[in-house]
Formats: sequence, C-alpha cells, structure tokens
Amino acid sequence: IAMLGSGSNIIAATVGGGIFISSDNGDTWTASNTGIAGGDLNVNLLWKMGSNVYMYPQGTQGYVSTNDGASWANWTKPNQFGGALGGPTGFYRNGTDLFLRTRHNYFNPVTFSLTTTDSVYQSGNEGSTWTNITSNLPSNLN
Repeated sequence: IAMLGSGSNIIAATVGGGIFISSDNGDTWTASNTGIAGGDLNVNLLWKMGSNVYMYPQGTQGYVSTNDGASWANWTKPNQFGGALGGPTGFYRNGTDLFLRTRHNYFNPVTFSLTTTDSVYQSGNEGSTWTNITSNLPSNLN
C-alpha cells in the first residue's frame, strides 16, 4: 500500500484493489478510481507536487489528480524507471528537487539468472524530466 496526505484527504493505493480516500482521519474510506483504467493497480509511489498528486503504478501508465485524489487523469511516466520487473522504491523531495530511487530486475532467459540494479534520479522541474545521478553517489551506498 502506498499512502499520502493531500489537503484534508488521506489517499491509499492498494495492491489490486484500487484507490481509496478518507476525509475523516481514516475512520471511513471511499473508492476513488474515476479516470483509472481497470483498477487492478500495483502502486509503487504516490507523491504531491504543487497542487497535483502523482500515482506511479507498475506498467507504463501513470496517473495524476488535480483535486486531492477525487479523480485521476493519464500521466505518461518516464520509461527509464522500469515496468513490470522494476520501478521506484523510494522518493524524496527537497524544495523543488525530486529524488527517485529505482530498482530494476533484468532476467536473462539464456542463463536463467536475475540481475538487480539500483539507480537514483533527480528532477528539478517537478518530474517533467529526470537525470540519472547514480554515478555521482558513493559506490557503497545502499
């Protein structure tokens, strides 16, 4: 489950159950899947930037809400963050800078081996573009 506070709402993205909102500190929850295709989501991250809430599920389609999660519109995710076998594992905001940690799992069908690679990306423009800054970090940083 990914969770986020936005305005007077708490937004919870469940695994396979869709999006739910509480406006009474979690006492009651209401489904909020307007604009989301299907609803069978596995959401890695939710984050707020300005007045928008961004949802980052696995796969290629992301979503954005401009009304604290009441409805959602399509948002095309940057493809370098991975799809079904990888994606964001952490998020940090420092003023207008965003930092995103990703984990990619690469399966080699010839050797039947799985390789895992972690990366860190930075955006200075609310997520419109991202730069891989992994090479700037110490090699022993986990």
